[in-house]
Order: sequence, then structure tokens, then C-alpha cells
Amino acid sequence: MRASTKKKGQPKRCVYCLKETDNLLSDNIFGHTWQGSCSPENTARWQVSACLDCTSKFDKIEHDFLIRIGSLFSPIEVQMLGISKETIDFINAKTQDSRKGISEKSTIDEILFRQILRGAKIDSKIVEKVKKSGNYSSILDIKRLTAKLVRGLVWALNDSLVEKDHTLEIFFAHELEIKPVEEAMESLESESICGEGVTITVAFAQDDPQSGIFKIKFWDKLVLFAFSR
Repeated sequence: MRASTKKKGQPKRCVYCLKETDNLLSDNIFGHTWQGSCSPENTARWQVSACLDCTSKFDKIEHDFLIRIGSLFSPIEVQMLGISKETIDFINAKTQDSRKGISEKSTIDEILFRQILRGAKIDSKIVEKVKKSGNYSSILDIKRLTAKLVRGLVWALNDSLVEKDHTLEIFFAHELEIKPVEEAMESLESESICGEGVTITVAFAQDDPQSGIFKIKFWDKLVLFAFSR
């Protein structure tokens, strides 16, 4: 369990859900797997106040996501160095359990995930099959995890919460016309944050610290864009 945080300058609300509580915890914006170069000296910069519900929820989402994306790498690929041993062990155990036939790479939702990674046009029939299997939330959780990173970065970089009067929209790269988005980012002053397996480029609006465009790349396998406005 994380220790309670009372650091000067931290909000009295959860950075993620905006709920007020007396039992705020200190949460790492970047999970331990990703920290690497994104927290070289001042790790406190990449920590925010969060409620127990959010920290528990995002811990699970991050773990599930690492298992999913980790299953796409060969064990000898250098990118696997940025994935925790716990996750690698879980992937190996799941892949080797041939008695139950539960190889992560053969499931319907894994097929959908691979289509998303390739930026392919998504087959609506596969989406429906995944929804019926009850596993579609694992795809949506990638966007929830991305939203967590964005909310945390807005606080870490601008000392501001993404309030409820702002919208936060998340898109996989294949869902957008990327060129005009990247041109919009180039027209603004941008900053890049790099960790083990994650690279984020952010460009904030000059007149609103809560508004910005974010490009999030996971292990060069998956790209999402986020818009806070």
C-alpha cells in the first residue's frame, strides 16, 4: 500500500476522478514498469494525489495491459526489458497452458487488439464477438489508462486538474486523420516525456493549462492521441 501524501502543492482531490477525500494516496503517474528515464532525479514530480478506488483500478488496468502488449514481443526482444518479470512470468504461464487452450494470442479479443495495433480497419463482426465474450472492456481500458496518464501529466507539468468543464477524448491512431493533428501540435510549443516503453509528446494551449494535445506511444507498438479542451 502506498503511503498517504500530504505534499505541499498537491490538490485535496483525486487527480483522476476529482473526488474529495481525506484519505488521498501518492500514486505514480508512470507505473514502475515505465519509470526509467521519465523520473531520473525528482520522482516526486511524477507523483500525484489519488483516491484508493482509482489507484486500485489503474493498477489492475496497467497489469492487464502489460500482459496484453507483452504477449506481442519475443522474449529476446530488447523491448521486453521494459516489462516487469511478473508480467513475463504470467505471459509464459498462460501461453504454456495447452491443457486449457488459453493461449493469449489466440483469443478473439487478442485478434481485435492486433488489428488496432496495425492501424487496420476494425472488423465490426469481431467487435461484436468480443463484446459478447465480455472482454471488450480490456480494449476500452487502454483508453482509460491513457486518460490516467494525461490527467497526471496536466497536474505534474501545469499544476492544474482537468476539471469537469473540460472534455477529455482519447483515440487510437487509426481512428483519426493524423496529419492535421500533428500539424496542430507543431504549431504549439511541445514537450516530450520518455520512459521505459512509453513516449508522450504534449502540446498545451497557451491560454489554458488544462487544454492540450497528447501523443502517447507504447513500445512503438501502439499509438493513441488525447485531446483535453
